[in-house]
Amino acid sequence: MDAVFVLFMVLIGLMVLMWTLSLLARRQKTIATTLPPERAVEVCDSRFSRVGWRRVDGDGTLNYSPRGFEFRGAKPPTLSINVFPDDESDLTFVGMWLSQWTTQYGMISHVEKVFWKRWTLPKALRNAEQAANPVPLAPQPTAAAQPMAAAPNPLTAQASAGSDKPASTDLQVPLVNPGLPDDDAKQLAYRMFHACGLTLLSWGPRPLDEHVQGLLATAPAFRDTELSDAGAAELPGVEGMWLGFEGPAGSMIAFFVTGGEGQGIIDNLLKPIQRMPAEWNWAISTAGGEVPSGVATIFAGAQMVPLWQLSSFSGQAPAESVQVSPELGARLTATGWNQIDDHVYRQDLSVTGGGLQTMVFGPHGPGTLALLAPIGGAVDGAIPPQYRSRSYGRYRLDLASDIVVLYLPFPAETVEPTAETVNAEANQLADYAFRQADEIANSAPTVSFSEPTHAYSEVPEPPTTAIPPVSPFAHTQAAQTPLPIGGDAPAEAPPSRTPTSRNPMLIAGAVVAVGIVAAAAIFALTGSDESPRNTAASGPNAAPAAVDEVSPCDVAPLLQPETVRFTNSGLMISTHITPGCDNGDLLANRGFRVAVVDGAGNNVASGVFDLGSTPIAVGSGGTTVDFTFPAGTYWRTADAISGDLELIPHRDGYDTTPGSSMRSATAVTADKAGAPESGDLETAAQSALDDIAAADRSVIDSTLLDMWQPQLSSKRPGLFADGITWTNPEILREHLAFREQYPSARLLWSGDWPVYSDRTWWVTVSGVPFNTGEQALGWCVDHNYDWEHCFAKMLSHTKGSDGTTLLQKR
Repeated sequence: MDAVFVLFMVLIGLMVLMWTLSLLARRQKTIATTLPPERAVEVCDSRFSRVGWRRVDGDGTLNYSPRGFEFRGAKPPTLSINVFPDDESDLTFVGMWLSQWTTQYGMISHVEKVFWKRWTLPKALRNAEQAANPVPLAPQPTAAAQPMAAAPNPLTAQASAGSDKPASTDLQVPLVNPGLPDDDAKQLAYRMFHACGLTLLSWGPRPLDEHVQGLLATAPAFRDTELSDAGAAELPGVEGMWLGFEGPAGSMIAFFVTGGEGQGIIDNLLKPIQRMPAEWNWAISTAGGEVPSGVATIFAGAQMVPLWQLSSFSGQAPAESVQVSPELGARLTATGWNQIDDHVYRQDLSVTGGGLQTMVFGPHGPGTLALLAPIGGAVDGAIPPQYRSRSYGRYRLDLASDIVVLYLPFPAETVEPTAETVNAEANQLADYAFRQADEIANSAPTVSFSEPTHAYSEVPEPPTTAIPPVSPFAHTQAAQTPLPIGGDAPAEAPPSRTPTSRNPMLIAGAVVAVGIVAAAAIFALTGSDESPRNTAASGPNAAPAAVDEVSPCDVAPLLQPETVRFTNSGLMISTHITPGCDNGDLLANRGFRVAVVDGAGNNVASGVFDLGSTPIAVGSGGTTVDFTFPAGTYWRTADAISGDLELIPHRDGYDTTPGSSMRSATAVTADKAGAPESGDLETAAQSALDDIAAADRSVIDSTLLDMWQPQLSSKRPGLFADGITWTNPEILREHLAFREQYPSARLLWSGDWPVYSDRTWWVTVSGVPFNTGEQALGWCVDHNYDWEHCFAKMLSHTKGSDGTTLLQKR
């Protein structure tokens, strides 16, 4: 069981990592470079291997989609790159963004490939820029002073030109890994030095208290610093955080910049650091972990000092956070909660109607415990409008580590809630949050790229607008004011229209997006999901034609799938219809059959649509219609589909003449199953059953082994039960119907599992795991299944049929 637990925790960790990557990968990133646009295009294109990526049509100068197996059938995202010059600054902007994506459980297929390109492309551009325009070494004070000293970071040299105090000429050296635990503040800072695109440094031989006093004397803006519980701080108007370190060799201050307006960074950070007394050195470092040797020496023996321990910020120590008592923690653990931090507990609860909702219980601000339920992801660090525009009754809306949550507070400063109260409230909130997330989840528009309106206006990279805490429970920003439900986000300051220096552009070009490690570090030091699905058309549609404006065309139309979704109504394919005739087409056939095959030639669906009662008028520019295939008219799940889909239309019935008052349909549902494009129904169903079971095998092996779960059905061809003589198509239809009702349901062949004595059954399990068979039977009862239609089953590769089945009482 220890190995199973470790494997389970590893899988949970991977899911959280993929979820976080998917949130971060959707952010737009822009880099300023001195390369000409043609060279920038060459550099970007050279970084995409044709083995791992394919060129696609899209909204950018370059558009790529990753090759490989699709995650749960989700369509691979489109990574678009815009390359455009700015005439005023003689710079080239390179913008990257996901122009199209779909998600499964909040995770984007191939997101690790996308994130890697977002991480490596800026480096490739910088390397090409340095090769084309090498920066000469900074002049040395004397020929004998430092004969072997290397130049500082090139950006430091440029920012130092004309400043009040020259930058340090210390040799750039790699920062030594402290080798501390991942959650140690110094280790997190080490990761930030490697990941952050722009870090301003100040260091010297004197104590940190004097260092900070000198900084406040020359930089009044730092007096408005907002401290976190961890002892880091942020500066209003500049996205990022700053830390203080002190050791035997002296003290240092590091400001990690993740976004902000270029001139503001110079006025509030760079110039004040340059004006500090001569005993304090300054420099700039960029991603990669190389810093001036003086900084490396101090950092090696230093510890991060919480800023509220310094005299300049005395009285700002964080309030004591409420803690979960050992007695309550023990009761929660005994009732199925997992302790994931000192005072934080988590449990995945089954919700009414099927599915799982993650619940978290722990401290949430001074004096308060809370239950939290994640319901979606933030957009650019803020709660999206579709969440803020709703009312949630007694529950409150909040943002925790880029995750939108509903929470229920328990003021623990008066009396701590009991485990029974926590469990009862958790079940209610889980059901409510799952429904809210399901209602909010809708089609997301195709994302367009936002070009800067002026070369010197804002840092192109959208900053992280909030710096979340280490866990979703401790508010760390003293002046943070939550947005009211239904309220609007604060207005953004207008961009600067008059450049005051060329330095802002240098700074802007250096501020690149922080990677996942840097994001995690910021979260730590400063404090079942359904993300919007991309269902926008790939191109603009013409205005819909009226039924009486077009007539039937003898040439079959072209059906091009745009998005594919599995809903509780079946397989829905949003399809762009292009007429075969220049004047358009009127689809009004009583037996309009649409067959669907995947890239491997497998039959995916075939449905017959009665368009006599729901005609589709197709203008010359085409139109988009949602075709829904209910259970019984489609044969494959997302996991069992290979490559892109192809839709083939057939007029198997007769055309009708719709009345002029009828409106053109925008969504139609198949009335019955049609013949597959190749072979027969029996063969198509058999092939689909085999492929679905094969695809589900990996999910069962990774998440459901040696766990109890409800078994919903066992069927084989020729069986007579429930008034039906079962065939492969009927078995498949029933399984897919269960899957529509319970998205976690899985299919297996009993012959693959030693826990079945009869090895000739197609079996559907709910996919909802429980610790005991009695709990699984409780699920059966709660969902109104009798003993013949639901019992508890454990799947295992090492156990037999004895002891792995538990039946309901008759």
